[in-house]
Amino acid sequence: PNMPAMAQPLRRSLPTLSRSAQELSTHTHQVFNQSPPLVGGYNLYASDRGLMDAIERYGGDWHKDGLLKHGELMGSESTMRLGEIANKFNPTLRTHDANGRRLDLAEYHPYYHDLMNMAVSSQVTSLAWNQSHGTSGAHVARAGL
Repeated sequence: PNMPAMAQPLRRSLPTLSRSAQELSTHTHQVFNQSPPLVGGYNLYASDRGLMDAIERYGGDWHKDGLLKHGELMGSESTMRLGEIANKFNPTLRTHDANGRRLDLAEYHPYYHDLMNMAVSSQVTSLAWNQSHGTSGAHVARAGL
């Protein structure tokens, strides 16, 4: 018809893509500056040579069996999965109940409590103070947990 050139629809064919749509959507560039995902299945204590040397050097190696046990537990795939899930849910503060009574309650995901129970059972919070007075390296061993 008699439309000005600017108003006429642009008619040209689109180029065909040589790669599949799936290939284009998943591969944009090579990532080389990131470490691989941390998936677990190893001992966090035994795999940290610097930590093991420091624990030994400063007198905490008397608790080596406990450190190895805790390192195995914390480095397991199941424990890392608990942490991953727990971290997706922020604590919720409930200041009042439905009747207006003051609560001041922080609610955490149940997996957070599971992780805290693991830490308490490994004496992360108390090892140095559970030892007899003057136990050499007690704070060092606790720090290694």
